[in-house]
Amino acid sequence: MSPMLEIGVTLSGADDAAASMREAVDESFRVFPLEVRPESGVAGFFAAVRRGLPLDPPLHSDRGWDALADSLWEGLHSIDSGRVLIHWRKATGFRDTCPEVFDMCLEVLGNTAASLADRRATGGRTTHVTVLIEVSSLSAK
Repeated sequence: MSPMLEIGVTLSGADDAAASMREAVDESFRVFPLEVRPESGVAGFFAAVRRGLPLDPPLHSDRGWDALADSLWEGLHSIDSGRVLIHWRKATGFRDTCPEVFDMCLEVLGNTAASLADRRATGGRTTHVTVLIEVSSLSAK
């Protein structure tokens, strides 16, 4: 498995993201697309998560990062797949427009992926979660 499909958050250019997507499909990852409008801020991120990712329980607000993390953790843990890829396409605009929110998104997604890989936290039923974030420039922020 390539380093691009490791557990956690990976920032990637479009070409590498496309190659990683192909590999994820070949490796039987369950793929969830995430699309967030660049100027949408916290509300837009929460709306995109509600549209594209499994949540349990469902979220009805965009006010609680802890609630988001808990709901996403349980939603991903409850699906019938040991390997998950969350693919945040075209994230450059959001990163550049809402850098503080983007950083919080990375933290929540990364912590969720790490926790789902922990045998104790999951009762021995881990889930390999890769969060692939497609950006046009890896150094700009």
